[in-house]
Amino acid sequence: MTNSEQIAVTGATGQLGRLVVAELLQAAPWARVIGLVRNVAAAKALADSGVELRRADYDDPASIATALVGANKLLLISSSEIGRRRVAQHRNVIDAAMAARMKLLVYTSLLHADKSPMALADGHRDTEALIRASGIPFVLLRNGWYTENYAANAPTAVKHGTVLGAAGDGRISSAARADFAAAAAAVPSRPGWSGLRARRRHGLHSHRICSGGRETVWEARDLQRPERSRVQGRAAV
Repeated sequence: MTNSEQIAVTGATGQLGRLVVAELLQAAPWARVIGLVRNVAAAKALADSGVELRRADYDDPASIATALVGANKLLLISSSEIGRRRVAQHRNVIDAAMAARMKLLVYTSLLHADKSPMALADGHRDTEALIRASGIPFVLLRNGWYTENYAANAPTAVKHGTVLGAAGDGRISSAARADFAAAAAAVPSRPGWSGLRARRRHGLHSHRICSGGRETVWEARDLQRPERSRVQGRAAV
């Protein structure tokens, strides 16, 4: 891989995006990392780290098209919106990627997006369909749940010895955002992830499984201790 590689990342200042950008800078020092942000002035820390900032708003197709000029790989981090607006925003990005003749599009989707009954899965399912129809070589990263989603409630669970929720004895293999970010950065930063090796989906989750039953209080204690998980997944065509 040469410095002709230009990897664009949407939502580069978001909770996941900023971690992905940091991983890319380490994994692909030869590449130009382009951070797409709504407010360039507010992203000075990214610029100081070596990221080229470009303004792009999910709701502004022209800004996205301009921001993708020269980029040849795109990591589309799903927007924070839900429902039809999210799909419309993603459509704007995908259309711009098609016009830019992107050679690889990586998308952060949802684990089991194709069959999950969660309302959250609808937007991801529709976005995946748009990507498949675009003709761009792609990799779909179906992320599991973020451990940070539970961490805020961990102190209360430990204090009272009770976890309030509807999981019952369901089992969850969540992982930290940093681990999903490392997995996302690995795809565009490595050779071979284009052409015939693309058009894949990968379900990503932690090797550690937590239950919603009696053990959960003990697992809540663990959430308060820093720990990196090993994200693993299964590839499927």
